[in-house]
Amino acid sequence: MTNMKKLKSIVWLAGKGNGSALYQLATFYKSGKVFKTDTFKAYVCFKLSGEKGNLDAKVALIKMGMSNLITDEMKSIQISMDLINKLKLFTPCEMKG
Repeated sequence: MTNMKKLKSIVWLAGKGNGSALYQLATFYKSGKVFKTDTFKAYVCFKLSGEKGNLDAKVALIKMGMSNLITDEMKSIQISMDLINKLKLFTPCEMKG
């Protein structure tokens, strides 16, 4: 499977609510290795993954909080499907060349 096919598979699974795929997507946004670095999108994906029971995502959220990467504004936003669709979290369009 090519890297693009793997990425599309991860994005598709994340869009279906798969906790592991959400965690992977979060790490892509946080690291900037696959997508342009986006701390807010990473936060949203880690949060959704953590809500699905992914312990690594919960640890990542704690580490982000300890590093002051999570703002009070981010914490106050209700994560909804409308927000997710606006952020285009589950589309690979932002993939780095």
